[in-house]
Amino acid sequence: MRNRIISSLFHSTHTVKLYSIDDLRKILSRERARSDRNNHEFSMIVFQLESIKLQKMLVTDFCRFLASRLRSTDEIGWFAQNQIGVVLPYTAAADASALANDIHAQLQYRNFILKIQIFAYPTVWPFKKTTHDLSKMGQRRER
Repeated sequence: MRNRIISSLFHSTHTVKLYSIDDLRKILSRERARSDRNNHEFSMIVFQLESIKLQKMLVTDFCRFLASRLRSTDEIGWFAQNQIGVVLPYTAAADASALANDIHAQLQYRNFILKIQIFAYPTVWPFKKTTHDLSKMGQRRER
């Protein structure tokens, strides 16, 4: 049953607004200003993907899967070439890390994701980064 649920999430029909690199940078600037003004933290998850030229369908499915897991206030866009960023307003780094772990655990095509980075403003921004060891991510116990 769990596999059926995961499969249906991965192949969901959620609409996705995948922002360009420039648009995502503007979103990050807006969130930094909002964070400075309201004194709160926000996080961003960056998924480093395999070369996407041959795998555009996987990118589409991956973004739909992300959209099924995210809040309406979260934003998805290209952070850099072959990197999809997810901006998570009002989210601490620990919560972003837990979400990244859950997303990675539920993906059918885990080898499509090469690396996951968590950034948190203002504590881990922009040059200090936490990179998760993906070999340990799949070792969680099923509930």
